[in-house]
Amino acid sequence: MTNIIAVAGGKGGVGKTLIATNIAVLLSERGKTLLVDADVDNPCVLPSIRGLDPKIEKIEEVTRFRPLILQEKCDLCGKCVEACPEHALVLIPGQRLIHIDSLCAGCSVCKLVCEKEAIKEDTVIEGYIKYGKTTKDYNIDLIIGELKPGERRSYVIMSKLLEGHRELFSKYDNVIIDSPPGTGAGVFSVLRNSEKYIIVTEPTRLGIADLKKILQLIEEKFGNRKVVIVVNKANLSPEGVEEIRKLCSRYTVFEIPYSREIAEYYARGETVVDKVRDVRKIFEKIVEELLG
Repeated sequence: MTNIIAVAGGKGGVGKTLIATNIAVLLSERGKTLLVDADVDNPCVLPSIRGLDPKIEKIEEVTRFRPLILQEKCDLCGKCVEACPEHALVLIPGQRLIHIDSLCAGCSVCKLVCEKEAIKEDTVIEGYIKYGKTTKDYNIDLIIGELKPGERRSYVIMSKLLEGHRELFSKYDNVIIDSPPGTGAGVFSVLRNSEKYIIVTEPTRLGIADLKKILQLIEEKFGNRKVVIVVNKANLSPEGVEEIRKLCSRYTVFEIPYSREIAEYYARGETVVDKVRDVRKIFEKIVEELLG
């Protein structure tokens, strides 16, 4: 059975990628492991593991339908405008039909309802799915989702990344998904497609506020799944850690201290569990809790 583990948190910068990459390293010692970067707006798994010499072997384009309007065939009947659920088509009476690409969801309803065949299929690249692996020290397979600059439909990439790879996930012992920040649709999709959660926070007012939001989401929608809390930079605020422990009394809470040493290793793309023995012990306990 595959362990599908989401690493999530509220705000950005709490250390989700630090946790995800190092957990992936330890799990790779136990079985076949896949590390997925689902933060498609700002994927940063690859630079975080530079020391493991990751290599991208294949890149797939993720495309969506875009209507190509043949103005010479269009009789300006307006049926496509009425049918468009996103209001991405505008009819200027007696003149022409206009497509607003920034509103278009790529559903192709306009093409289906056009009796004059004045709308043909075109495509636009939304982003990329990159496949690779680490080539040094550990055998970890990689899938990276990346939204094309200038595009905004991250959910298209997320769907391809998660829903489109369920069969592939089942071929691994462990799948670690580094989620985007926040508690929006992208994070919900990651949580829905995972079975266990590592929720990363920090002992700050904003960190605690966002922790409350994501725990509320989990408890309302996914309350029967395994949850582990990781407080990153824990030594910066003992009072904040105590508040987090009270808030998370029903969960196991782990603390990772802030240190210049950890920050420097992470900035160089080196895995902390290979460099700091005390930190490795903490990560090993997190893994035991997840798999126990």
